[in-house]
Amino acid sequence: DTINLVPAVVGALSGFSLDERTYSGWFIGAGYEYGIGFFPGLFWKSEYRFADYGSENAPLRFLGGPTGFSFDQHKRVQTVRSELVWRFNSGNRSVPAPVKAPPAAAPVVSYNWTGCYVGAGGGYGMFNQEVQFVDGVAGPLGLPNDVGGRGWFGTVQVGCDYQTGANIVVGAFADYDFGGIKGDWNNVVFSFVGEEKLKSSWAAGGRIGWLPFQQLLVFASGGYTEARFGAFNLLVLTSGLPSELSLDKHTYSGWFLGTGYEYAIG
Repeated sequence: DTINLVPAVVGALSGFSLDERTYSGWFIGAGYEYGIGFFPGLFWKSEYRFADYGSENAPLRFLGGPTGFSFDQHKRVQTVRSELVWRFNSGNRSVPAPVKAPPAAAPVVSYNWTGCYVGAGGGYGMFNQEVQFVDGVAGPLGLPNDVGGRGWFGTVQVGCDYQTGANIVVGAFADYDFGGIKGDWNNVVFSFVGEEKLKSSWAAGGRIGWLPFQQLLVFASGGYTEARFGAFNLLVLTSGLPSELSLDKHTYSGWFLGTGYEYAIG
């Protein structure tokens, strides 16, 4: 969309703007789709998607006219989507193949989700934060701006679950993440930049899930979490040269919400 620019310190209109632009690129995603048995033809689909739209040059305008300046902008978008899908040809059309003898009945496998567990794996994540410059005497100055980072991480987990009845699972868990989610830190008033890294985080909480069938658990989770961001040195924003300024490492605490699924490999 069109962006109308304002001075970072006062927030008033400046007359400068960037035109709306259309970007194109590629995406990759992963997800799952589940047939809702009690309503034939209806499916529930959820997907995570990462899209990279490449770089486009956006000219800077003043009162609609050209200035001779521009910004190269590289756009990346991550989304999590969930939708209901109606399939028109989803009626029962199974036709048994001809056989010489009745096939043997498949063994019935029962899965018990009650018990404790350990796990390990990895993923791709991102963080976002609002940064505002604060004077020790005058307090906050200028407008806040959003910055963040992205990258890969590893994770380990322990937990215990209890299956109540045939279809409900409740449990408690704790996990620890480590890795390289990082990005450039900067502030529009304070003209320095640095690379900030989410070094590690841990979380503890509970979850409640539903078993559509014995091998698949769909759950929601929530609880308490802490994240440790490392110290980093600042560079001069306009030149990229080192400065003598730095920000200390810091630990943040808060809460989390999540959803996911777990499948028993039988």
